Amino acid sequence: MIFANQILKNFETKTILKYISLSIEKGTCVNILGPSGSGKSTLIKILAGLIKPTAGTITLQSKNTSMVFQKNALFDSLTVEENLLLPLRNHHSLTLKDKKEKSSTLLKSVALEGTAHLFPSELSGGMQKRLGIARSLMNDPEILFLDEPTAGLDPVTSYDIVELISSLCVAKQLTLVHVTNEITRANQMSQKSFLLINGELFSMSETSNPFVDQFINGKKEGPIRWD
Repeated sequence: MIFANQILKNFETKTILKYISLSIEKGTCVNILGPSGSGKSTLIKILAGLIKPTAGTITLQSKNTSMVFQKNALFDSLTVEENLLLPLRNHHSLTLKDKKEKSSTLLKSVALEGTAHLFPSELSGGMQKRLGIARSLMNDPEILFLDEPTAGLDPVTSYDIVELISSLCVAKQLTLVHVTNEITRANQMSQKSFLLINGELFSMSETSNPFVDQFINGKKEGPIRWD
């Protein structure tokens, strides 16, 4: 479903990603972990086609993709319903009534019934996250990219958000790429995880790897230099 081959990304003189290769099968949920500044957001944006790599190729076996951004990317001047309808603005096969019914169904699925008339500023942080998730599903994607969807949330709300994402992905049989720096949320989401560090990608199952061992156990001493 997603094939990354020898992805290199440079910003000016700094190398962010060092020839990364990754294969993600259809219906699989994959976590990409790493400390802040390790390049996780850069990698997921390259996989999603939002940023071009310096070298290497990305192949997506579906053009129907969507993304949940770390800061939600909601339009403050639009209501909840208007934010939801944006992805369908060019879908002329659906009537406005159909689009509104779809938005209403998705609001219900993320426990936001009765908020269609509200503005994002009137929602809590967790509700804004759920709105961002609902909007990402409006175009029925086959591949969903999530860039730290629980950033800035308390542990209970974070748990609920990940449970929501997991249940929706199973119900809709989505292929999912999830970026996070929280091991607990990664374990909750999926058993297939990778660590991005120093521009390289390691399987989190390689517990003997010094980078993986240090990250999992939160050790101060080791090859990772914490900022």
